[in-house]
Amino acid sequence: MLKEVNKIRWSNRKNLGQKFTWVITFLIIFGAFFYAIDTGLKYLFVLLKIV
Repeated sequence: MLKEVNKIRWSNRKNLGQKFTWVITFLIIFGAFFYAIDTGLKYLFVLLKIV
């Protein structure tokens, strides 16, 4: 069992920093994407006088 535990590749500080950066990047991209969709739908509903 000790051999199997030693086979696990643990994340080092640099690797974790890179993963954190990617997560933040995707959060910003998807946040901007859904904000744009929300704004577009609001404008469309106002234009069609639904709301």
